[in-house]
Amino acid sequence: MNNYTFITLAAEEKGGLFDFGPTLPLIVIQFLVLLFVLNIILYNPLITLLEKRASNIVSQLTAASEILATGNDLIESYNNTLKTARTQSKENIALLDQEQSKLYDATLIKAKSDLNGVVTDVTDDIKYSQLDTFKSLLLPETVRPLSQVFMEILFLNLALPIPPNGRSWV
Repeated sequence: MNNYTFITLAAEEKGGLFDFGPTLPLIVIQFLVLLFVLNIILYNPLITLLEKRASNIVSQLTAASEILATGNDLIESYNNTLKTARTQSKENIALLDQEQSKLYDATLIKAKSDLNGVVTDVTDDIKYSQLDTFKSLLLPETVRPLSQVFMEILFLNLALPIPPNGRSWV
């Protein structure tokens, strides 16, 4: 059997893989026809489909970048509006604090002056009533009975006598 294999190998023609015989032009023509048919049937529709897909992706990316740019512009304008509103509210708060402080000070001054007026009036009334009381106590007809009553209470521990006019001493 080994001998038979060697005989078939020896019977082969020389040239092998790179044999440029009459079949080479036929294989080249067959390859070119197959390339042309595949180009028309398979490659051209596939290439157009890929080009459409690439253009669709590019258009979607440009639309997304435009939307993103618009969103960034809106965020920036929102932040600027927010900053101006914050500064304006801080200024308004400072002005309101100043106005409230002025109003508080004015109200406090008015209340102090009103209170001083009331205190002065009450003090004057107390002084006048004190003077009237002292004048009435210094009269001899009221001092003597009061002093007798105090002496009796302090030293004799007696009950209070009923005053002559029927009213109590207190």
